[in-house]
Amino acid sequence: TFVVGAFLVAYYLGLAFQTARVRRRVPRCPIAAFTSGGAHNWLHFSAAMSWPLPALAWAHAPALFSGLPRIPILDNWAGRLSGLLCMCLSAAVLGTAARELGDAWRMGVEEARAGAAPGEPPAAPALVTSGIYGAIRHPMYSSGWLALLGIFLLAPNLLFAILWAAGAVGLLALARREEEHLERALGDRYRRYERRT
Repeated sequence: TFVVGAFLVAYYLGLAFQTARVRRRVPRCPIAAFTSGGAHNWLHFSAAMSWPLPALAWAHAPALFSGLPRIPILDNWAGRLSGLLCMCLSAAVLGTAARELGDAWRMGVEEARAGAAPGEPPAAPALVTSGIYGAIRHPMYSSGWLALLGIFLLAPNLLFAILWAAGAVGLLALARREEEHLERALGDRYRRYERRT
């Protein structure tokens, strides 16, 4: 419970720090729900803020979750150790990806620039292709999937199994939406990047 609680508090603090850091360096909020709007961006923001809440509740009061159906085959020291390793790897990948994205970090897809005239094309998004992004297209989404898997392995119950499965589907949808946006905005440059990652 301590590991999950510490990881999720660090997640929220890291998200706040990254948003504030990019906001200071870029003249607009990096959270697309606040700049471009759109249902997809609001859903992305809401999911990013709410997925940790059930795990934080479990970390704070595990007894409240004792009545949930458990998955006995995973409820052992090896499963918990695997969950701990997933959480540690997730934190390392997330921190590395956020650092390497730097000022290019955004939450959501900016379809248009804030303050742009109607019909004016959006600014081309930055494409980071070095470091971890030289091998993995979506390390932040991958780290989210690993975090959800780690939580599930640390507390193998039906709620966290559903959270892990729903998170995987949601992260795949976010990645596909982002890829479609980047293909439209960057064309062949992004398609070449897709082929080698």
